[in-house]
Amino acid sequence: MRLTEHALDHIHLHRTIYGAADAPASALCKRSDEAILERLIGILDDQPDLAPGVPTDTTAALLFHALDGALHQKIMRDRQIDRDAFPAELRHFIVKFMTIEGRCGVSRS
Repeated sequence: MRLTEHALDHIHLHRTIYGAADAPASALCKRSDEAILERLIGILDDQPDLAPGVPTDTTAALLFHALDGALHQKIMRDRQIDRDAFPAELRHFIVKFMTIEGRCGVSRS
């Protein structure tokens, strides 16, 4: 959620960096993404019960890319973003994703 809040606080920077087609901006984004993924993996490694039976790097990648993609799309397409509702929507997704066991025939075992 802090990443989301930071991105929303710096929308102009996000739009500038991701709107640029230059290699240094792209490399900066890639390094930032990798650092966030490593941090998520560390969090998931410390709490193995969050996604039992699933490699933490896979879980971290799914969470990060889903949330990052949703955030990026929202920033790049919407001029007005509800600063309260959007983070709540993302939080709702995380809770649903992490508690999907038994739904739609999906099982963690």
